[in-house]
Amino acid sequence: MIIDSNFFLNLHSYLSVISGKYILPKIGKIELSNIKTKPDNSKATIHDVEIENLLINYFKKNGFNSFIAEESFPNNFNDKNNYLTLDPIDGTRNFINGVNKIAIMISYIEDENLLFSIIYNPINNDFYHLFNNKIF
Repeated sequence: MIIDSNFFLNLHSYLSVISGKYILPKIGKIELSNIKTKPDNSKATIHDVEIENLLINYFKKNGFNSFIAEESFPNNFNDKNNYLTLDPIDGTRNFINGVNKIAIMISYIEDENLLFSIIYNPINNDFYHLFNNKIF
């Protein structure tokens, strides 16, 4: 896997496409049958799961193979030294209730060190990332 400026540009584009299909048109329009309450009393929607699966597949194609993903953990957690953390819709309650304060959160841990972290705001198409101790 090569993590460089192209990696982040491509990921930003991909997150924008996902958001345009699964997040933006659905904010505040989630049917009750598509919402579940998790054991910790937090909410999840079918869109959380769909986006998480898309992200896992995207990152697998880019050489990542271990994930701590909010909706499917501990599935796909194969390497305790190198893994991605994924929160497909941070702010699911806001998403359900039509509040435009949500994000996609991603980070990569390598040998107990944070290699990169991403916060993507689909509402404004804002893409923030930390890489090599620099914020972009």
